[in-house]
Amino acid sequence: MRALDRNAVVYRYCLPMEAGVVLRNQRLKTRDGLLVRLQQGERQGWGEIAPLPEFSQETLAQATQAALAWLKSWQVGKAPADSPLPSVAFGLSCALAECEQRLPLQADYRKAPLCSGDPDKLFQVLSASPGEKLAKLKVGLYEVVRDGMIVNLLLEALPALPASMISLALSSSKRRWFNPVLWVPQRLATLTLTSGSSGAPKAAAHSYAGHLASASGVRQLLRFQRQDRWLLSLPLFHVSGQGIVWRWLAAGATLVLRDKSPLVEALVGCTHASLVPTQLWRLLAQPLEGMTLKGVLLGGAMIPEVLTEKAAALGIHCWCGYGLTELASTVCAKRADTRPGVGLPLDGCEIKLVNQEIWVRA
Repeated sequence: MRALDRNAVVYRYCLPMEAGVVLRNQRLKTRDGLLVRLQQGERQGWGEIAPLPEFSQETLAQATQAALAWLKSWQVGKAPADSPLPSVAFGLSCALAECEQRLPLQADYRKAPLCSGDPDKLFQVLSASPGEKLAKLKVGLYEVVRDGMIVNLLLEALPALPASMISLALSSSKRRWFNPVLWVPQRLATLTLTSGSSGAPKAAAHSYAGHLASASGVRQLLRFQRQDRWLLSLPLFHVSGQGIVWRWLAAGATLVLRDKSPLVEALVGCTHASLVPTQLWRLLAQPLEGMTLKGVLLGGAMIPEVLTEKAAALGIHCWCGYGLTELASTVCAKRADTRPGVGLPLDGCEIKLVNQEIWVRA
């Protein structure tokens, strides 16, 4: 087909939304985008280019400029490469596929179930559906990192779902991420409420880097590795419980969740746990045949020497230490033995005395 037979038209639309839509950091009152029509002889194809604020890397102005440049090249008979902007590559590839009659004649009208509510029910629906499993998930209510975590959990819980991203451009075999998430270690991760020593309530702000640094120090001390399993025995509103989660993430190990089980049953298959001395007393008073526990981080009360000796005789090494909410859990730690004190600073932590005050930095 000659280049002169090619023609392209771009329409811009602006759809008002009376109630508006809140997407992460802003409220949208209109939905803006472009409609592209490609004409080649008697054939035509349509595509839509609509970058979504707070999701797309590109703005609508940038997408418009890139689309016009691509269309100008296409109209003179060239075969321009896919645009590096995802929304432009998607819209133009749809129009080009229709224009070149590369779309299937028989449409796929399967309905992808929405991932919400009980995952067991969703699994039943997906198991009953024919062919490749499809599902959809609404995003945008939370930070992009949280959306990504939900998707990862969904893929782990439902392995029948395809685990790879679909290429946005039909004319390219190269796979791309739609709005890839940039890892920023200093980004705020949690706000943890504490009254501290003063009794005045406040929220301690911790970054991803802070949590992972704290986790690294404890992991090195307890030799917590990828093949190990730590029981989540503490609440997540406290840094001690959060510390377990970050150690699990940093090591790539296994986090064990037990729902209202007796301690001896909850610890089945676990190698590490965070306990108070009373819990350890009760545990050691029961038959421990087949117990895989090898490391316990103790706290919350005075630790009797006879308790840790009894645990050590069974191959369970006990550790004690000192931590505070403001520094994302443990600062000092040591083996729980006859030696006094709370141990030396963990890797990445510093302690010094200034005018009869203890200064801590991590």
